[in-house]
Amino acid sequence: MIKDITKNFFTLNKCGTKSHELEKTTYCFGLLDNEAFFQKEIFDDKELAKEMSSAYNDYNNQKMIEENIPLLRELNSVKGQNLVILDYDLVDALMFNHKMKQVDATIKSVEITAKEQGINNVFFPNKDDNKNIEALKELCLYCYQDHDLKERNDNSSANNLNFNDKEDITFISKSRIHDLVKGTYSFGYKEIIQNAKVTKKDASDFVLHHEIGHGVFPDRSYQNSTFFEETDYYSERHKDECYADCFAALMSLKNRKNSDFLKIQSHIRNNDYLSSALLIIENDNKKANPNTIVAYNTSPLINKVIEMYDQDKEKFHNMSFIEISKFAYEMTTKNCINFEEFEKEVKSLEKKEKTELFNNALKQREEFFKENGLSEEENLKRWNDFLSYKPKKEDLGTKLKNSIKKEFKRWLLTHPVVKYTKLKEILDKKLNNDNKSNVTRNFKKRIAKEMVEKNKSYERAMLDLYKERAKYDTSYYFNSLAAKDTYETMHDIIINNKDKFKEDIFTSQNAFGAQFNKIEISEDVKEAKGQKGLELYTNHKNEYRKILKSVIKSVRKGNITEEVKQDFKKSLYHAKQYITLSKNLSVEIDEGKLNVDKRLAHFIKKDSKNLYPKELNKMFKNKKPVMIMNFASKQR
Repeated sequence: MIKDITKNFFTLNKCGTKSHELEKTTYCFGLLDNEAFFQKEIFDDKELAKEMSSAYNDYNNQKMIEENIPLLRELNSVKGQNLVILDYDLVDALMFNHKMKQVDATIKSVEITAKEQGINNVFFPNKDDNKNIEALKELCLYCYQDHDLKERNDNSSANNLNFNDKEDITFISKSRIHDLVKGTYSFGYKEIIQNAKVTKKDASDFVLHHEIGHGVFPDRSYQNSTFFEETDYYSERHKDECYADCFAALMSLKNRKNSDFLKIQSHIRNNDYLSSALLIIENDNKKANPNTIVAYNTSPLINKVIEMYDQDKEKFHNMSFIEISKFAYEMTTKNCINFEEFEKEVKSLEKKEKTELFNNALKQREEFFKENGLSEEENLKRWNDFLSYKPKKEDLGTKLKNSIKKEFKRWLLTHPVVKYTKLKEILDKKLNNDNKSNVTRNFKKRIAKEMVEKNKSYERAMLDLYKERAKYDTSYYFNSLAAKDTYETMHDIIINNKDKFKEDIFTSQNAFGAQFNKIEISEDVKEAKGQKGLELYTNHKNEYRKILKSVIKSVRKGNITEEVKQDFKKSLYHAKQYITLSKNLSVEIDEGKLNVDKRLAHFIKKDSKNLYPKELNKMFKNKKPVMIMNFASKQR
């Protein structure tokens, strides 16, 4: 019996389809009869941007921009003021839809959003204006990093560019993620935040309005001036920071109709100033710069705003946006320390002397301790932890995955004198490359699975994975290089290499593999063992080859009928059964429970290592997938 089976098998193999013949054959996804592989979904740029942004929930930039368009239009009505909030979602949408480069997409997004935000005459540099082109490129790259993981530390900013000596435009770059308390959540803020019902949006809005404040600060021309002393510059910078915080504070009062959030923001600013000052006074920190410490101490001005608000709340609720910008300047001029006072504070810090400003900050810290509801002992413990906090260095041991431990040992043996930094660099590079290749491989499988099982278009499958990626807990990425690489690799595929990746999907076995996995295994195959299993294996493989040969002939003639499609599905069914049987039979052969001809045993073992017949890979490796898909769709 075994001889007959073997004979039949080899007879079919000799006259059947070999791999070199399959390479010449044009196969297509039309045989799978799956609409997802033929349809192309086109999205409206603005609607796509909204959908992308919706995945970020609390950090939905589209809603943030829409809410602030009235503010921008009113501020931009003032002569000489041109503020634009960069729309990262629209940048992503343009790159996703139109194969645009990052810089080109950023410029295009600004052209679109500038009009919406109240700027009608934007003078962009022409192609010959190399200086402004380079400046714009640098700005685009810098700002785009804010919403990507490369610079995810609340890197919001306001940047001025002068185009062709005609227009100054202030680009507001709002970081996608903003921690409400800048990483000091455990330091007593949590309790106050919960009691005040403060939200992430309150913090996010404050950051945005702070950056807009920089954009409308009347004395911002100091940024283009030459300063001979560092203190001269930082004294002006202090006014800028005070104005920006005052503007943001007034906007918070107008929108929230209470000062609960501002009290928390004042504590944050005060504790940041005090902790930095103490590092110099008590810990002799040589790296700390007294100029920057004093420049960013804005809590006294925020406290003054709160004091005035308590006296006349309606006045603050009803201010127009232009009135807010003017009142913020008035408050800054009257209450911000002047150059002489600023210089005195800086020199006192350098001498480790405690000034009235410093002592007031100590008093506010005591108020903060009382308000957060923690015991004095717990507050002091958290404060000391806050002062001594240092980011944990990554442990090299955690990076040594099992896959590279042996290679590491071999490398170490051949290089007895090894510097830690060089070793770490090599391991980092290998781990990074391994992770990216794994991400890419798994990503292909996931896209194909989405398309096959849920009948999604390629574009929709990509977009849904973009949204899924956006929902990841971003704090996790700070603590894991591998996860950070995963995030960035996915973003690079989805936004920058979508079309190239599409060709890989259509010309690889991923899509076919997802389809093949859906085929059920019959009950007799599941239960088959020994001679019965061997007989079923041979029968199913013969049927698979015989039917496939007929299908190939039809496709070569361009004759993809419904009958041919059904025959192809039948061939896949038989392929699934014999591949499954080969895995069980291979185990029986290894355990000595089944004796078969050596040549047949070789084929069984070879089949057992595959998820599906290897020759099917050739069928789905066409070099011109779009042309082939069009051809297939016409034949249906």
